[in-house]
Amino acid sequence: MLNAKIVFDMRLFIALNFSERFLDALAETAQNLQKQAIYARPTQRENFHLTLAFLGEQENIAGSIAAIDACAATAFTLVTGHCGAFHQRNGDLWWLGLRRQANLLHMQESLRQQLLLQGYRMENRTFKPHLTLLREARMQPDFDLAAFNSSLKPLHERITSIHLMQSVRQAGKLCYLELYKREI
Repeated sequence: MLNAKIVFDMRLFIALNFSERFLDALAETAQNLQKQAIYARPTQRENFHLTLAFLGEQENIAGSIAAIDACAATAFTLVTGHCGAFHQRNGDLWWLGLRRQANLLHMQESLRQQLLLQGYRMENRTFKPHLTLLREARMQPDFDLAAFNSSLKPLHERITSIHLMQSVRQAGKLCYLELYKREI
């Protein structure tokens, strides 16, 4: 009998996950923004996260766990800012920005350096922390972004852990599964 080891590539990313309270507030913000759209696909409440590093298809998670464990990180409070959009051909991606936070930027850069040391190929672009609210959005012609942003109250979330996540489809639905968690 042939002994075969089956290896499945996993679509991985490293992220910050949020409390139920913060998820509820993000879902409400997305819902309010969606009301201003002709069409949009909102982020599912349970899928809100902040991506620190996208790793893509991987066979082995040991290097990503080692990078998470080695990165310099301390707990901090994340604070949201204003909404904006990345313009795309099939409809815009609308996001909620985050206020500049030195601990977040330092953590992400340290993680990036540790991933490079583990042999991962990383995109060479500036980290722009944001939370995706809507995809493929086409806003109403009279949508007033400045007025919408002025109605937003800052949301606060205490960050005390980093997570290795796997992106999978279950019954046709995009789901993010936690594979590893490091307290900071």
